[in-house]
Amino acid sequence: MGLNWRHYSVGKYSESGLGVPHVPHQRMLVVDDDSEHTEFITVVANDVDVLVRTMRKDSDLIANLVGWQPSIVALDLHVQSRDGLALLGMLHRRRYAGQVILMSEADPRQLQVAAACAEAGNLRVAAAMPKPAGRLALRAVLERLTADL
Repeated sequence: MGLNWRHYSVGKYSESGLGVPHVPHQRMLVVDDDSEHTEFITVVANDVDVLVRTMRKDSDLIANLVGWQPSIVALDLHVQSRDGLALLGMLHRRRYAGQVILMSEADPRQLQVAAACAEAGNLRVAAAMPKPAGRLALRAVLERLTADL
C-alpha cells in the first residue's frame, strides 16, 4: 500500500501527570519515495511536535487527505508513480486547505514554477525546498506552521 507510520520516542512523548498521553496538534502527510529522506523529515517533525504519516506512492493520497486530515502535506515533486504537478492538481481538486511543503532534487527554477502553479490553484504553499532538505530550514518551516495554530 505504500503507507508507513512513524511513532514518537517514548521519552519525549510520555504521559502527562494526569495519565493522558500527549497528542500532537499537527499532522503531516509526507509523499516521497526516498525512505532515508522520509525518515529524516519524520525525525525533524517529531522534534517540533508534528505527527507524521509517510507514503511512498500517491495511490492513497486522497484516502489519507479525507480520512486522516493532515494539516500539512510535504510533497516530493518526483515520486516514482506520478508527476508532482499531477499530485498538486489532485490537492487542488480536493480543495485541500492545509499547508503544502514542496520538495525536489530538480532545478530550483522548476521548484519555483511548481510553487507558483500551486499558489495559482489556491493551495497554501508554506515552502519550496531543495531535496534533501536542510535540518535547520525544515525545522524553521515546521516551527512557523505549528506556531500558527
